[in-house]
Amino acid sequence: MQTWFYVEEDDVAVPGSARDFTFETLPAEWSLTSPAALTRGSDGRWIEAASNTARIFYHPITLTRLGVLVEPAVTNYVHKSTFPEWIENACVVQAEILTNPFGNGSVAKVQPSSSPTGHSLALPLDGTQNRGTAPNSGTLCTFILVVKPTGFSRLALTVRTKAGTTVSASYSMTGSVISQTGGVARIYRDTDGFWQLE
Repeated sequence: MQTWFYVEEDDVAVPGSARDFTFETLPAEWSLTSPAALTRGSDGRWIEAASNTARIFYHPITLTRLGVLVEPAVTNYVHKSTFPEWIENACVVQAEILTNPFGNGSVAKVQPSSSPTGHSLALPLDGTQNRGTAPNSGTLCTFILVVKPTGFSRLALTVRTKAGTTVSASYSMTGSVISQTGGVARIYRDTDGFWQLE
C-alpha cells in the first residue's frame, strides 16, 4: 500500500512596506512588467531604466550597489516636477544648467530680491498643467525636494492641507552640517552637493 502526502511550497515573500524595497536579485518566480522608470545609476545619479527590466539601485553617496529596486505603484501629483511653475514671493526662479542628481541639465535657481522680508516659493496643486493635481482627502503623500543651499543658510518647508492646517520643518546650515527643527521631514545627502528632503 502506498501513502501519498503533499507539502505545500512556500510562497515567495513580498515586501509588506509602503516604502521602496531592494533585492540583490529578483526571485525566479517573478516576472517584470513595468513602464520605464527611474533608478540610481552606478554614479549615484538618477537614470531611466528600460521598461520590463530590473532596476539596479546604487547608493547616491557611497555608490554601493544596493540591489534591485522594487516599489509600490504610486501617483505623481506634481506635474513637470523637475521645474514646476512656482508662485514667487520676493524672489525669482531662473533656469540654470548644472550637474545635479538628475544628470547635467536645467535646475531651478532661486534668486532672492533685496527685500528684507522672507523669500518664499509656493506650489499649489491646483490642477494647472505646470503645477499639479490635489490628491483626494485622506491620501498619504510623500513629497521629495532636492536642493543645493548655495548662498542660503536657512530653509523652511511648509505643507498646507486642503483644510488649511500646516506642517513645517526648518533647516539651518553651518558649513556642511544641516540641522532640522520641527516637522516630520527627513534629510539625506545627495550627489553633487545637493540634499534631498523627504
